Amino acid sequence: MDDKRIINKKLLITGGGTGGHVSPGIAVAQEWVKQGGKVVFVGTKQGQESSMVPHAGFDLRCLRISQFKSGGLVKKIMTLIQLPFAVFSACRIIIKEKPALILGTGGYVSGPTCLAGFLMKKPIAIQDQNARPGITNRFLGRLAQKVFTTFSQSHAFFNKNKICHTGNPIRAQLKQIPYTTHQEILNIFITGGSQGAVGMNKLIMEAIDHIKDLWPRLNITHQTAKTDINEVTDFYKNRSIQADVKSFFNDMQTHYATAHVVICRAGASTVTELALSGRPAIFIPYPYAADDHQKKNALAVTHVEGGWIIDQLKDEPKKLAELVEKVYNHPEKLNKKAVNIQKLAKPDAAKEIVNELGKLVR
Repeated sequence: MDDKRIINKKLLITGGGTGGHVSPGIAVAQEWVKQGGKVVFVGTKQGQESSMVPHAGFDLRCLRISQFKSGGLVKKIMTLIQLPFAVFSACRIIIKEKPALILGTGGYVSGPTCLAGFLMKKPIAIQDQNARPGITNRFLGRLAQKVFTTFSQSHAFFNKNKICHTGNPIRAQLKQIPYTTHQEILNIFITGGSQGAVGMNKLIMEAIDHIKDLWPRLNITHQTAKTDINEVTDFYKNRSIQADVKSFFNDMQTHYATAHVVICRAGASTVTELALSGRPAIFIPYPYAADDHQKKNALAVTHVEGGWIIDQLKDEPKKLAELVEKVYNHPEKLNKKAVNIQKLAKPDAAKEIVNELGKLVR
């Protein structure tokens, strides 16, 4: 049931840097507006929010702040110098926008914004996407009244009395897709996510060279960076492997629907989409992700036996090749994983978050 308390109330959402922090905020914003509220975002000019938020139709106010964990000592010192000015700027935005409450979705920009809101006695909530929360959300969890989590593994980092285990909201409302066992042809959907996939592509292509007997029985859909399209396309063409290689696919629902197995990174949005679609995955976590959170996300899936993990830096391509051979020859293993990964699905995450946020409105 829609909460009448949020009608005409403004929600300030702050978070960014990567799409994984921005997309959940947009999903919550759309639900908040749907229930009669108003939304404004606070981010930076250099993060992905600078394009994603305006494209979604929302106003974005920008702070000048850098990521603390990246770069050397000089950059870290500069970030610390910027921090009080960013908090002051956030206070000015809050005074002007007069939000009823603030939601942080992670990323370095949410730190000074939520801190400013706390100092101004605004209700604060955070939403965390990963099995291991980032440093910003771990700090803000102490200030927040509510903490919305995606994975139960993250609960150890927060006060249990604040936790609402809602799942991760995503903009594209994917639906559960009936899983069909492959016959002669194995459909593989490969997607690298927003953190890059050069190393992942290299591992996959070397693995495929180990399974020549399967080449005629593979149908591959491969999303990769524009810079790699020619190399990846030529790789499949030279081996007469049926493949569709593009830098972007508009209809992810269709590609999940036709896939028997997905080979992918383990960003929170990707894991959420797989769970909602009911598709088993071979995860190759981005090895340089902050706090190794992609590995932790993938482990959360393997904990319910919904997929497999290949370590890009440690595992040999032959291990991935043997895994692809195994799932081809034993389709019942894919069927089991498809059922199990759905245990992580939370299709109403955005609505649950908005309903809980409504309880904080004064």
